[in-house]
Amino acid sequence: MKKNKFIAYIYNIKVYLQHIFLIKKVSDDLIPLEETNSVIELGYIGSPTYYRVFKWFRKKWGYISWIEETGSRFVYKIQARNMYHRPIHTPYKYPYCDTYEEAELELLKELIIIVNEI
Repeated sequence: MKKNKFIAYIYNIKVYLQHIFLIKKVSDDLIPLEETNSVIELGYIGSPTYYRVFKWFRKKWGYISWIEETGSRFVYKIQARNMYHRPIHTPYKYPYCDTYEEAELELLKELIIIVNEI
């Protein structure tokens, strides 16, 4: 009887720790509040993680986007209907970033601008 309680206790600790680490993992992938508000205004409903928001842009608007590593920098690209896309009404800024996380954020900002220009 005591052995079963101990096993249940250990199992509960394991589930609790997995939950904490899952929350940390998901919260690390959440998009910033300003961009969350922007995608909600565009009609996005759901958990505001980079993965889900990029998937939504692909399904809803047809914009395929990705990030490539080029040497020590990262470049992001946006494509739809076999054409690369850039925002129309923003100053030209080449999409090179120093970190992957910076590239994710800049890519998201450009997708928001492009869809707002439609």
